[in-house]
Amino acid sequence: MPPKLASIAGYPHTKHYQRNEISGRRQAILEHAGYNVSWLSAEEFLRGGSDPLTGIALAGFCAALGRDRLIPVTSAQEATGEIIARHYSESNSPELVAAFDAWITLRRKHNADPSLDLCDYFFLEQRTAGRKGIKEQIFDLFPAERVAPLNSARIFALICNLSGETKQNALWISEIIKSTTPELLRYPMNPPDKYFGSIRNTFLNNHFYRWMIGL
Repeated sequence: MPPKLASIAGYPHTKHYQRNEISGRRQAILEHAGYNVSWLSAEEFLRGGSDPLTGIALAGFCAALGRDRLIPVTSAQEATGEIIARHYSESNSPELVAAFDAWITLRRKHNADPSLDLCDYFFLEQRTAGRKGIKEQIFDLFPAERVAPLNSARIFALICNLSGETKQNALWISEIIKSTTPELLRYPMNPPDKYFGSIRNTFLNNHFYRWMIGL
């Protein structure tokens, strides 16, 4: 799929493979990230997947704004640190509960844009700025410069003022593609493994095969 999409968009495509963990990487990354990094974010750096990248690397992690409801929508209005921590099975951590309570208090006191609800702010401030932000900091150790084109307060406001259906189904992304390179819409976005056929589906869900290719 990536080579086909790259060809339509007019870009060359090169495969990059993960390897075994590179000696010394883990401690260097921990120190650079202030020991706050999620290993889900750091794994590609540990195994060299990003090493060949140079120039500008585009990141699209803001595209799920309004779609990813990372805390229960029904309890967003009545949210407490305990509710959010329990949602992530972390209610036994008093420090985390207190941190979420402090964040909720601050967010309700300073709601800069009424078009953003608490779920939106959680996505932007806890996921994007928090967990994802540390990953972007790791890129300081590598030649590539990561740029997120959607990471803009103005764009956030535009997205959050769209209708609920448009946000929840990310329909605005298809509309942007349609107005620029509609040929890309010949292929589905984020298709399941079975889209690629039963044989590939079997391989992609085989733990040994995934380990061999570094997934």
